[in-house]
Amino acid sequence: MMLSFWYGLILFISCGILIIFLFSFIAKKLNRNAGLAGILGFFTGVGFVFLMLFTAGRFYVVTGDAEFEDYLVYCTPSYKLASGNELELDFPAMTSMVLNDWDSTVVVEYVIYGGYGFGGDTDFIKSGEFKLFDESRIFYFYDDGPPDEISVKTDAKEVTRLWLRNKR
Repeated sequence: MMLSFWYGLILFISCGILIIFLFSFIAKKLNRNAGLAGILGFFTGVGFVFLMLFTAGRFYVVTGDAEFEDYLVYCTPSYKLASGNELELDFPAMTSMVLNDWDSTVVVEYVIYGGYGFGGDTDFIKSGEFKLFDESRIFYFYDDGPPDEISVKTDAKEVTRLWLRNKR
């Protein structure tokens, strides 16, 4: 299953709210404490929302100059490219994939904070190609580049963030 990120977010939050009301409704029908059931439903609903958002794979499709689509991916869906070819998406949860469905090369740059410098590897993704990343999502897109510094825990090691941009 592949959902647009914002559609998925709204769907999962709506389901979480529905779980709260469902728990309260069942408690009222059983003549139990509806408030306690609502609290239990709240934590169950919040757990559901977090489970669905954090176990999904993230799929980014570059469709044009500084244009992309963001999807949540579960199981093994397929995606139809602009060229007409179909791509079977099979990647683990909590990882991200970038597909270049545009005619120019895009770049995913590793930005490392807390290490011995600013920057890291750079992956070039040509038209029609894709790349799988171990990071759960991309933090920076195009002109919204990475800041010079971020806040991290004092005991944390290096923090790596991904930046999707056009090839310069």
